[in-house]
Amino acid sequence: MTFKTRSEKVDANKVKFLIPLQPREKRELTYELTTRLGTNATR
Repeated sequence: MTFKTRSEKVDANKVKFLIPLQPREKRELTYELTTRLGTNATR
């Protein structure tokens, strides 16, 4: 995954996004997820 905001990896399947928000503030979150299938999935 690639992010344009701060994040930290929680475990192998979870990521926590660290976005400071003010009350009632709205912000758009954009991310890209790449999945790999097959025998060389670790690359």
